[in-house]
Amino acid sequence: MLATLKELDLEKIVETPFGEMPGGQFIMVPITDMIVHAWDLAKATGQNTTLDAGLAELGYNVLVNVAEFGRKNGAFAPEITVPVTASFQDRMLGLSGRQP
Repeated sequence: MLATLKELDLEKIVETPFGEMPGGQFIMVPITDMIVHAWDLAKATGQNTTLDAGLAELGYNVLVNVAEFGRKNGAFAPEITVPVTASFQDRMLGLSGRQP
């Protein structure tokens, strides 16, 4: 995957399910999906659910741009409201419809 990414023009505008955007921005969507599902798996198996703070911030910053579209198309449950002081992890989880 990394070798393929290195060969792509990440500035090229591509058509995505979320509308047109640079390829480099769109590739962050499946990466964020992996971050969120890592939390899902940890929670489901009774493991520590604390994510790396940098990954959680990245995931939040991606989801804040695509979550509404995802909800309209059934990809996310309704947003869970979290305090404005919540961590990026909790804000990311709330945006994806998960109870932090």
